[in-house]
Amino acid sequence: MLIGNLLGMEPVPPVSNLGLMQTGTHIGVEIEINTPDSRDAFNSRYWNTVPEGSVQGFEAVLAQPLGGSELVTALDEAEREIEGLRGDDKFPELTSVHIHTDIRDMTVTQLINFLTLSIMFENVLYNYVEPHRSKNHFCLPMSDATECLHKLKSFVTHHRADTLTRDRIHSLFQAGDVKYAGINLSSIPRYGSLEFRMHHGTANSTDLIRWINILLKIKEYAMGEGRSPTNILETKISIGISTIFEEVLGDYSGILRYEGIEEDILDGIRNAQDFVSVYYVPVGRVLLNDIPDSDLDLHSNYITWLENRNGN
Repeated sequence: MLIGNLLGMEPVPPVSNLGLMQTGTHIGVEIEINTPDSRDAFNSRYWNTVPEGSVQGFEAVLAQPLGGSELVTALDEAEREIEGLRGDDKFPELTSVHIHTDIRDMTVTQLINFLTLSIMFENVLYNYVEPHRSKNHFCLPMSDATECLHKLKSFVTHHRADTLTRDRIHSLFQAGDVKYAGINLSSIPRYGSLEFRMHHGTANSTDLIRWINILLKIKEYAMGEGRSPTNILETKISIGISTIFEEVLGDYSGILRYEGIEEDILDGIRNAQDFVSVYYVPVGRVLLNDIPDSDLDLHSNYITWLENRNGN
């Protein structure tokens, strides 16, 4: 069953005219703007403006989720409108950009794949944006938002037990419990989206298109035929962290790579594995937390360790 159907929302078909976007997924965008101008100074057919208490200004929000070339047009228009506003520093540290990726077209397993990969690469995403974002109390990394990981474990448990319902999803992902993580789970029942809150404030359409495409690449991989949370981690073990990173992100892996990335991805895997282990653990399966740190050579093939452990 698709997430949209489970939540009582109509799944939206992807757009076909992609323009600069990687896929036709619909995207919601929220841009916080620090300016002495009123909301009336921002005039656009694509965007609404709403009060935003964390800034001296307002927030520009896409009037409806868009995809493909129309999303590119809307981002270009926002950049022009914001450039025309008053203010020397429209994007101080307290501002951010939030991206909602539509998940209504995903199955529950595909959504869990998406969450698994997003948490695996969460440190990489934080490294790409301004450093202060990982310290912001309104976009906590999963390592500092353990309640979110507990909720995800319950979500996966109910899915495996076939007891996942619309009401249960609403109960699990209440805004008061999970909103202020960098990966916001409360947007799942509310909008049928997964919200990424970690990007720093900007109106640069080129930067935002690149950021959205990075998220779209992760979603696209998550929806690959035959993929499950378990075999995503097994693939990582058999072919190595660098290889799956390049396989998921494609051309974007080059701009995301940095010294120490494999250790950061390993930390993300450890955050994800607790709820992934609930999905399915076959007989003889070895979880990553069973492997001593001393045996984790990030530059070798993990399968060697598994074969030695199992006496093969």
